[in-house]
Amino acid sequence: MTKRNSENTQIKRKYFAYLRGAEQLSEASVEKAAASLTFFETAMGYKDFKRHNLTWPERFKEVLAEATNRSGKPLSVSTQSNHMRHVRTFIRWLADKPGYKSRIGWSDANYYRLSRKEERIASEHRDPVYPLLEHSLKAFRAMPADAELQRRDKAIFAFFLMTGARVTATASLKLKRINLAEKTVSQDARDVDTKGAKTFLTAFYINAPDVWQAFVDWVVNLYDGKYFGPEDPLFPKTFTSTDVNGHFVSKTVARAHWDQTASMRTIIKGAFLRAHMPAYGPHSFRHMLTHVGMDICPTPRAFKAWSQNFGHSDVATTLNNYGRLTSREQVEEIAKLSKLA
Repeated sequence: MTKRNSENTQIKRKYFAYLRGAEQLSEASVEKAAASLTFFETAMGYKDFKRHNLTWPERFKEVLAEATNRSGKPLSVSTQSNHMRHVRTFIRWLADKPGYKSRIGWSDANYYRLSRKEERIASEHRDPVYPLLEHSLKAFRAMPADAELQRRDKAIFAFFLMTGARVTATASLKLKRINLAEKTVSQDARDVDTKGAKTFLTAFYINAPDVWQAFVDWVVNLYDGKYFGPEDPLFPKTFTSTDVNGHFVSKTVARAHWDQTASMRTIIKGAFLRAHMPAYGPHSFRHMLTHVGMDICPTPRAFKAWSQNFGHSDVATTLNNYGRLTSREQVEEIAKLSKLA
């Protein structure tokens, strides 16, 4: 078994510190870069980065082309491109560091690219996949709400449906950030894990009485039924204990935040699957709500408010990231305009 290179480990540690400090990247972004570099280093047999030469990019391309994902399928072109991008950025950073700059040229990084055709394929936008509002409401209304954990899960679905909040922010929210009277949630970066540590106010979008009531009932139950306080989590993780037979039992919530977001993603996907729909994730609500806004906002001022509600400073961010039309929608909109001509 090939041993890891200690010097590589040290320089990578410095690089990750640079990404966190100088580039201000989130921990999730740093972890993605780290995964690509681990893949790269493994492909090169853990050779010292100081031995870098221009056969390495070609070798890495070959490894990427032959690699498979967890399901055993070949890596997508976009995944390969992302790995190349992370390595390219690292090699460029490495090129002016003591002990490396005499061996690695700054332009060496440019060899870590796929072919132009492959890069075009990787950067192509595909039709967005998201639920329609009526489908989301159907999935919500099919969710059971008899037990405490079921009511929590339904409130989580309701919250995503009404706010389009990011899952990392939602998992970190405290009760004090919810204002039921004004129907707002303060995504304060001091204690909410927002993207780019941005602080903003979100008003609840969807005015469906049963959706709102499920959320309100959950918040009231935490305060009045479980005696939670303002600093406690809005959506606590599941409390797991053992019964008399030593079996694990989960019937209630703990007074703590989830350590990760996988459980919330599973709850949302499970609700759609239960309603015989695709396994849409929490992020798909941002696409859905953007398209709802595009349909109902009567003025640019209204859509500006709709966009700002996501935490976007620029309307273009909302439209470019979440407002792309599917091919079918594009054809339908052109057909409508053609009738007016």
